[in-house]
This record gives sequence, C-alpha cells and structure tokens, in this order.
Amino acid sequence: MKVTVKPGKISGDIKVISSKSYAHRFIIAAALSDEPTKISNVSDAEDVLTTIEAVKALGAKVEKAGDDVVVTPIDKTKLSDTVIKIHCNESGSTLRFLMPIVAAITNDAVFYAKGRLPLRPIYGLKAALSSHGKEFSMELCKEDLLNEENLGDTDGFDEEVMLFRMQGTLTGGKYELPGDVSSQYVSGLLMGLPLLNEDSTIELTTQLQSINYVEMTRQVLFRFDVDTDVMCGSMMGYSVPGNLKYKTPRVLSVNCDWSNAAFFICLNELFNESVVTIKNMDYDFLQGDSCVTRLISMFHDKRKRVIDIKNIPDMLPPLSVVAACKEGITEFVDGKRLRFKESDRLFSTVNMINSLGGCAKETESGIMVEGTGLKGGIVNAFRDHRIVMAAAIAGLVAKGDVVIEEAEAVKKSYPSFFEELKRLGAKISVKE
Repeated sequence: MKVTVKPGKISGDIKVISSKSYAHRFIIAAALSDEPTKISNVSDAEDVLTTIEAVKALGAKVEKAGDDVVVTPIDKTKLSDTVIKIHCNESGSTLRFLMPIVAAITNDAVFYAKGRLPLRPIYGLKAALSSHGKEFSMELCKEDLLNEENLGDTDGFDEEVMLFRMQGTLTGGKYELPGDVSSQYVSGLLMGLPLLNEDSTIELTTQLQSINYVEMTRQVLFRFDVDTDVMCGSMMGYSVPGNLKYKTPRVLSVNCDWSNAAFFICLNELFNESVVTIKNMDYDFLQGDSCVTRLISMFHDKRKRVIDIKNIPDMLPPLSVVAACKEGITEFVDGKRLRFKESDRLFSTVNMINSLGGCAKETESGIMVEGTGLKGGIVNAFRDHRIVMAAAIAGLVAKGDVVIEEAEAVKKSYPSFFEELKRLGAKISVKE
C-alpha cells in the first residue's frame, strides 16, 4: 500500500487507540486463569489479534464483540498429548511471551512466524529454556542474518515459516538470561514459571532495559493473584514461586496507548500549538513512552539535545521528525537494540529523514539529527509501523508531499491511523 500525505494543519479531538502492550498481557493471563474474564477496550491491531489466535490454539475460547473480549481459559489437562501450533505472524510479544508459557503447559509445540520476526533475537530465551528440559529441533537457522550491517535492507519473509519445534518437560530452578536484548524474555518467564510445580528465580546477566514493561507484566500478574518478588544484588533478578493459580479479576479495561499517542503529541509540537486534543489519556508510568511529554520540552532549547532511547525504542521515529524540524542538533543515544525491531530502526529512521530532505546520520549506538527542516519525498517504511506513522506526521509539516511505501505496516499497531488523520482534516490518498 502506498500512501501520500499532503502538507497542512489538522485539528480536532481524538481518542487514541488502546495499548497493545496491556492487551497482550491481559489476554494471556485471562487464558491461564480459573474462570472467564471480560476485557474491554481491546483494539484490532494485528499483533493483538495474533495473540488472541495463539491462546485459542492452546484451547482458550475467545469471543470478540466490538472492543469487548471475553476469554474462557485453557483446559490444561487436554494439552499433554497434543502438538500445539502457535502462529506468531510478525508479533514479537506473542512469540516471546508464549514461549515460556507453552513450554510450561505443553510437551510438544511448533512456532511459526513471518516478516522480520524470524530474524529478531530469541536465542537468550531459547538457551534459558534449553537448560531446563526443553529441546529445540527443526529450527530455522537464520540468526546469522542478525550480523548484517544493514538490517534495514532485509525484507524478511513474505510467507509464514517454521521457527522451531519445542519438546520436553520444563523444570523450575535458576534461569539466567540477558536483560539488555529484550525485556519480553523476562516478561514471558514471569508469566510461565508460576505454572511449574517448583519455585524459580530469574537472574539477569546484563542490565535490564525497558524495565517499565517488566513492571507492567508484574502489575498484570498481581491482578490475577500471581505475585513475584524482585531480588536485589549485583544484578537484578526475580523470585517466582511455583504452583500458583491465576485467578480472574472478572472485568478489565485496557489502558490507552502512549506509544501511539506520541505521534499526535509530536504533531502539536511541530505546529507549535495544541491542534489535536487527546481525550482519553491518563498518566501511566508503566508505559515508558509516557515520558514523551517531558522529552518534547527539550526542543524548546536550541542547544544540543541528547536523548537516551534504550528504554523507549518506539519513540525514536516520531521524535526524530520533531528533531528534523526544530533548530539545533539532537543526538539519540544508547539504541543498539533498535536494530532488532520491525526494521533496523536506526537505519530506517535515518533513511526516512534523509529521504525527505532532512539531515541525519547513524552513530555507533544511535543517530544524530540536524534541524534543517523537511522538504518531502518518498519514504520506504521497511514494514515498520512506527516509521509509517512518523513519515505521516512528517508529511503534514514538510514543504512538499510525502509518499509512504509499505504503509500497510500500520495495521500492526494502529489500523485506523490514517482514517483518524483524515477525520482531523489531513489530505491523504491511498493506493493499494
């Protein structure tokens, strides 16, 4: 899909889409619970729908009516003699959350994926599960591609491919894994290990990044009566009791999404006024991207700005557009993990800014953007939903039209994004 965005101011009120981060966790926890759970304000983001289909593959019953979802839990007694097939599509959350959970409740499962997901890191999580009784076979050996210099140029897999088959009985005990590759490793283990008979610990060999998302997982678990403890020492870790039972809170509502609200917040800064009023925002410190309001204020100072993105990888694309349009130089640092997102997000963000006539370059672990303004042009989104949305807001403030290729990637997290922009007055044309 090719989308053209013409320059022009927009205005109006908006209710931003709900958080897929919370939706994943609520749906999975509800599927592991004792009785049905009603979850309201669930979006149709492709990643969320993928998690719904995945828990259905495990035996949960999920009824969706509009924004409401009722989840009837898995009958774990029916899984022992069944080969479970989990289709993760392009959702890293679905894969990394469900690997430890499926490992805990089944003896034989096959995972599938497409797009860039087969290229994204899971080796740390696989190693942790392998050391506790799980055997991996029939693996897709593509991890060598992770060492390519320009992952932004990697198209990924158009068709679904088998990632691996996972067999054996998972045991509790001491789990060691890195904390600086993906916080989703930790979240998945926190959700899966309570289902084992034995107690477990999660010990991190490197500093944990995106800790807010792990705390979000612990918050959701607590609402389902599953309690975990933080261990303090030379490295952070978690203590996870075994033989815990998920107990439904019966009714839940998904919070609004700060990651997607950030694009509208950045638009207000780009127009130097509040052209868009977001009606349903609530401050949620567990969503790390809620810091966008503080970061935006940095652009009021023309001196060089340094923004650490290690815990907010989704904020680089929209903030880079603001940086390109505001006088001064902005350096985004500590972003090595961004090379393993839906695109190599350092490469694809720099490519977006430069394709639109701006001035950006990669650094050792981030990017640097000079505020020279944007002229317009053609953007390759590299199948990255965040690049699509960032290019769209760039189109509203650039001097000329912005054409976004592979814009269908927006469906991954915000299917109605372009419709919302049109409703607010944006001039947008779509060519399938």
